[in-house]
Amino acid sequence: MTITVTHSTPADGSFSASGATAWNASHTLSGTIDIANGGTGQATSTAAINALLPTQATNSGKYLTTDGTNTSWATAGGSPGGSTTQVQFNSSGSFGGSANFTWDGTNAQLGATGALRFADTDSSNYVAFKSPATVASNVTWTLPATDGTAGQVLKTDGTGNLSWTSTLPASGPTSVEYLVVAGGGGGGTYQSGGGGAGGLLTTTGYTTAVGTSYTVTVGAGAAAKSSTIAIGNSGSNSVFGTGTVTNSAATSGSITSVGGGGGATGGGNAGSATTGGSGGGGGSNSGSTAGAAGTSGQGNSGGNSPGATGNYPSGGGGGAGAVGGSPATGTSPAGNGGAGITYTTGTSITGLAESYAGGGGAGVGSSGTAGTGGTGGGGNGSSYAAGGLTFTGGSAGTVNTGGASGGGGVNSASVGTSFGGGSGVVIIAYPSTFADLAFVAATLTSQSWNGSAWVNNASGSTTPNTTIRSGYKVYRFSAGTGAIYW
Repeated sequence: MTITVTHSTPADGSFSASGATAWNASHTLSGTIDIANGGTGQATSTAAINALLPTQATNSGKYLTTDGTNTSWATAGGSPGGSTTQVQFNSSGSFGGSANFTWDGTNAQLGATGALRFADTDSSNYVAFKSPATVASNVTWTLPATDGTAGQVLKTDGTGNLSWTSTLPASGPTSVEYLVVAGGGGGGTYQSGGGGAGGLLTTTGYTTAVGTSYTVTVGAGAAAKSSTIAIGNSGSNSVFGTGTVTNSAATSGSITSVGGGGGATGGGNAGSATTGGSGGGGGSNSGSTAGAAGTSGQGNSGGNSPGATGNYPSGGGGGAGAVGGSPATGTSPAGNGGAGITYTTGTSITGLAESYAGGGGAGVGSSGTAGTGGTGGGGNGSSYAAGGLTFTGGSAGTVNTGGASGGGGVNSASVGTSFGGGSGVVIIAYPSTFADLAFVAATLTSQSWNGSAWVNNASGSTTPNTTIRSGYKVYRFSAGTGAIYW
């Protein structure tokens, strides 16, 4: 350290001339000043600072602190708390860590369904996000790159990518219309009554809920009989809904339409017509002559036969809209099938002009006239073909109408046959503002209208008909049994 001191002659001239020259000269002092004398005892700035600070030996990485009087070295923060990847926090004045708050270098994670909270201005309350109690697999949602427009909402593409949309997804309907038609009954053999139509139930306001499973069963038509003398087979029930079984047009429960009854045979007291959605017609000859009853609210009774007289005409099967025809005398034509229910364009559940659940026409022996099937898919009865023991003119019920088949007609017990009933159908409809079905069992067959006919959809299709009835979605099930739900 070097200090230069310069002296000058006092203003009062108190020094003699002989000493003035020496006094006015500059004098240089060299060396260091000890800390005790206000210096540092060092020759360089770095050494000087080091001399003033507490000793640095063994204190690498520490920081300078004071207690208000003296300075000293202290360890920065102490040792990390918790385990690797655990985010550090103040834990009673020390570093802490938790397995429920981690950072892997890329992702932060809150464990044990912890919530991410966003507090209000004074932190008195907050809003938060948290995961459900159980997550089957990892899910990451990627936010849109930009803000949406006013009123838009976030939607997902099903793979975690979120985007803005102005269209909210529709929910399932709270109620639907239904038409449930059971399978038609078969005519008997040998101068027999026509089969009864399948029961028909329809109404609006059936209560539905999203996530609830509803059973759909489409009843098959009665199988044909080939026995010489036999009562016709009954059709199978059709079902829509869930819960308690009901045979009425209710707005809840398991709506069940009853299969059409079989027509009676006219031979040898072989058997009476059977009850059903609509009853089978009575037989002629020495068999039972009374038509069978239909199910209340679903169909009508079959017609009666005048008995073993004349041409042996039998009674027609009952239809959903009318009772089966009853021949007045033995020479009268056989009874026609009872009319079904006919809807005009715009009035039906599908919006199309359609008829359902016609009764089967009755058979006749000798040279009489057989009965015709009722509107709504009823089949015609058969008559005896002169010159041979064969039937002629008979037909089965029409598929997916619940129409019944016609009865057989021949005047010899050595020949007998009948025709099958038409299968039923289940149709539901609701406003198009609601969502499509989320699930249709692969065991069910649904159909679409192609402009001229109903055609089968692919197995399990949930696509409705949306163009045949304005403002409505229409599902038509033509075969099978299984569940549907929204």
